[in-house]
Amino acid sequence: MNRDKLIAIVLVVGLVFMMVALVGVVTVTGLVLVMTNEPVQTDTTPIINSTPNEVVTPTNPAPTTTPTTPTEPIVDEEDVEPVCGNDEIEEGETCEADSDCNTNYECSSCECIQKEPEAELLEDIEITKLFFWCPESITGETNLTINQIEFKNTSNEDFSYTDNIKITTTVNDKSYSAITKNNYDFGIKAGKTDKIYRTFLVDPTPNLVVGSASGDEVTVTVLFGDDYYAEYTHTLRGQDYADAFNGDQCR
Repeated sequence: MNRDKLIAIVLVVGLVFMMVALVGVVTVTGLVLVMTNEPVQTDTTPIINSTPNEVVTPTNPAPTTTPTTPTEPIVDEEDVEPVCGNDEIEEGETCEADSDCNTNYECSSCECIQKEPEAELLEDIEITKLFFWCPESITGETNLTINQIEFKNTSNEDFSYTDNIKITTTVNDKSYSAITKNNYDFGIKAGKTDKIYRTFLVDPTPNLVVGSASGDEVTVTVLFGDDYYAEYTHTLRGQDYADAFNGDQCR
């Protein structure tokens, strides 16, 4: 009888321990589940505090970005127009100066163009003397002007030219020009002299002024077409007025 009670008591105690162990396991498991499912706390701190003049920095501030300076657009080199006169020969240009061009060419608007033919100085045909006259102008002013131009042929060959001849005088930074009549035949034998007279010029003939007072320097240029020219420089003297035709009108 006592044995049966003892066995019963042992079974009851063992059952109690099993129940206690089961409750412990359930409690630990529930605690773990509760901890893993705990919601994430968010920062509820206001950005601006209710208290004036007090700024509250949020716990999790939003990321900031640094402003960047806008860059200028890159221009394609193909779109850049060449600039004439910048001392750089660019696409579409052939020169920036005359030295960039070949002989007998010159630079014009960054392009090499052929030079206009220049007249050549006559070495054997010289102007040796000027003859003057003094017509009175409409305004009453008087100037010494050209009446005749004397040439000399210093070569051993005859010289002839048939066409318009242009005569220009330059004095005191002013120029005066006149041309001979059409198909004017000008010729000088070898070693001889000849003259161009004022009467050979186209009418009405502008006066080829050489000056208005002693000491004036005049340059006379006689152009034979585009081929040749002769040149002469003379300084007026008092005797030029005395020798001039109607020279008393210039006094």
